[in-house]
Amino acid sequence: MQYIASVKGRLSTPEQYGDIVVRTGADAAIVHLKDIARIELAATDYSRSSKLNGVPTAIIGVYQLPDANALEVAKGVRKVMDSLAPTFPKGIHYVVPYDTTLFVSESVHEVVKTLLQAACWCCWSCSSSWRAGEPP
Repeated sequence: MQYIASVKGRLSTPEQYGDIVVRTGADAAIVHLKDIARIELAATDYSRSSKLNGVPTAIIGVYQLPDANALEVAKGVRKVMDSLAPTFPKGIHYVVPYDTTLFVSESVHEVVKTLLQAACWCCWSCSSSWRAGEPP
């Protein structure tokens, strides 16, 4: 199977990126990148490079929408990346070097722990004994 691609070279506007075809359906439906993503040019200088532990890398930043659940977004991103990883070329892998949801998860855990401690203290202080706080 052969594919012929005609490209302009470097894409330079959000509209050009938005016109990238992501998928075509059996019924001739075309899904463009602009149909499923918000597109913006965030950097003015693309001549810089990034490295992780001294190795050249490509960076993908993921930002959640204001009404999105951070933990669900992180889980979804990891699920997608895990499903894509087997298709990466040999020697290419992904890592998540900075994950803000670790703080969120730990914070939720601490809140639950504190609520349980408060409930235990309340039962004990109201009854002056652990035995009186047990259900019948």
